[in-house]
Amino acid sequence: MPVYRSSRKGQWRVVIWSGGKPHEKLVRGSKAEANAFEASERLRLRAEDCPEARAGMTFADFCAHRYREHAERQLGRRTWHESRRYQIETLCSALGNAKLATLSTATVEAFKAARVRAGMRPSTVNSELRALSAVLSWARASGQPVSRPAIKPLRESGPSRARAFGADELARLFAACSATARWLTPLVTFAVNTGMRCGEIIAAEWQWVDVDARLVRVPVTREWRPKSGRAREVPLSDAALASLGPVLPSGPLFCSRYGRHRLQWPVKHWQRAVKLAELSGGAHQLRHTFSSHFLANGGSMFDLARILGHTTQHTTERYSHMLPDHMANLRNVVNLAPPLETVITDHGHGAEKSETA
Repeated sequence: MPVYRSSRKGQWRVVIWSGGKPHEKLVRGSKAEANAFEASERLRLRAEDCPEARAGMTFADFCAHRYREHAERQLGRRTWHESRRYQIETLCSALGNAKLATLSTATVEAFKAARVRAGMRPSTVNSELRALSAVLSWARASGQPVSRPAIKPLRESGPSRARAFGADELARLFAACSATARWLTPLVTFAVNTGMRCGEIIAAEWQWVDVDARLVRVPVTREWRPKSGRAREVPLSDAALASLGPVLPSGPLFCSRYGRHRLQWPVKHWQRAVKLAELSGGAHQLRHTFSSHFLANGGSMFDLARILGHTTQHTTERYSHMLPDHMANLRNVVNLAPPLETVITDHGHGAEKSETA
């Protein structure tokens, strides 16, 4: 019971759990008055039922009633619907009955071992572990009693390297796009010259384009939220600007046959073009291709991260192998030496001293 008799006569100890913490109050009067106070105070604090708060929520209950709403609000729509919700379902099937307050390192290690035995790649398991860490962090931030298990990622075979189309491959790809569908060529040209994500290109509107400044300003609005959650600017090359065609006052940059936004990237047409060009890879490879040519033509990793909208340096480092003669070009970036006259004078003094000696 949340109402206890105090050591003093006519006094009651009221304990209310809220935000994963006990809130204790002393109330004078009858037990009925103490119960009434407890009920009103519990409503005020929006406290959870005492037994549930003491025991703590299970992982599955927290994901279903708390985390899902938070994730759908904070994550991008594609991020939740295409990856995170499946990761949460996998975690709930294995850890669903575990209490947040008693989730142990051994339980996490058992989950990792079971996923490996099921044939899952280390990168897939590590993505699920990152989702687990995100759930526990949000539970902790929202005041739930949560344990702190060690979540160690599996060792992957090596750093993933982005695959980019070469110049000859691009030429074949452009020719195949023209043969497949004429409207596909400007779409692919814009993608490979800006490095924007497929979802961003499909959602892009003419209001985002500053023709005079030759920029695409990717916004954060109620209708569109970038994957990073941050607005950014993307420069437009001559080829990217030419791919847009006549400038319009409003509407989508690349519309469907009905003049409206496309619902998704034209996957079927893309696959036909790639097959015709005797290539392989998804449309995201156009983003890798932009990064490759950007670095090969003298762009810096810092500027690339800003254009691509990366929130961590680790993501941009996937393109470090694309830097041509990277270390060779850095040898004389800092090359400080005293003037030649100073060097000769110092050497001369040294010689005089040695002769005198």
